[in-house]
Amino acid sequence: MKRILAVFVALFCLGGSPLWADNHHREKLSRYTNKEYGVSFLYPTRWTKAKNNGERYEGDGGHFLVGAISNRTNSLESVIRSEVNHKLKPYGAKPRIMRRFISGQRVAVIVPYDESIDDAVIIIRSPRLVKGKYNFVVVYCDRNHIYGIAKSFELIK
Repeated sequence: MKRILAVFVALFCLGGSPLWADNHHREKLSRYTNKEYGVSFLYPTRWTKAKNNGERYEGDGGHFLVGAISNRTNSLESVIRSEVNHKLKPYGAKPRIMRRFISGQRVAVIVPYDESIDDAVIIIRSPRLVKGKYNFVVVYCDRNHIYGIAKSFELIK
């Protein structure tokens, strides 16, 4: 038992947290791939595409929505500021902002500290313009699945 606990603590400290933070068991996963947005990632198979709602998938216990936004400065930090300082405060007063690299691009994951807030987001600068005018891809997701999606996130051509 001590050995299992030690392995879990070591993985957690090294960033190897469980793929889906809301489940203690392994979920069946599907791969979402969208060439127009240039992204691919894993999500729970039980989620289905929402009707008449763009690139939104939802199901028992979660959802995600893929979109694109523009920023004149082409700065990830500027987009982060815009998201966290939005007048509606979708991530609460003091969200946690994690920065990583995926496919050679800087990415931000914004998660609220307040556990009563469910919204979280992944923001990444796209290596090419999306739909000919947007320079950032965003994946809005529930807080319980954001880390699993971020860990499996890939930019594709």
